[in-house]
Amino acid sequence: GQSATLQTEVETDDGLTSIGRAYTSTTSSNEAIVAVSGLGALVARAPGTATVTAVYSGLTATQNVQVIP
Repeated sequence: GQSATLQTEVETDDGLTSIGRAYTSTTSSNEAIVAVSGLGALVARAPGTATVTAVYSGLTATQNVQVIP
């Protein structure tokens, strides 16, 4: 399947921006639809929708990802 790499950008309360992939834990709610590689790339496996969750330094973000045939 096709893939895309994620990048995490976090803005702290003091206005500093931190960009990092190495310290981000990324998971998929359904690896049969969207898998996450060890390098943070999303890999489309089958049509459908999955929720991708990224955790960085105790902060969590989620995003629905739709795979279209």
